[in-house]
Amino acid sequence: ADRTRIEVHPETAVRVTASADDAPRRVELIEGRVTAVATGRALVVGTGPTEVEATRGSFALCSAGPGSARVE
Repeated sequence: ADRTRIEVHPETAVRVTASADDAPRRVELIEGRVTAVATGRALVVGTGPTEVEATRGSFALCSAGPGSARVE
């Protein structure tokens, strides 16, 4: 079973895009911080020009607005 988790931190805005069963799940970070743990199907988290794609592992993505991104 896929146990992927996404934590949306306070004062954060995101947009979640529906996808087909075999397509990566997509989350657009508009502003703030998300932390993700991917454990199966591909997950894409982006801030416009920056995208992080993972099927296994953890990462955090921060954005202060358009054109701003930091990956940890």
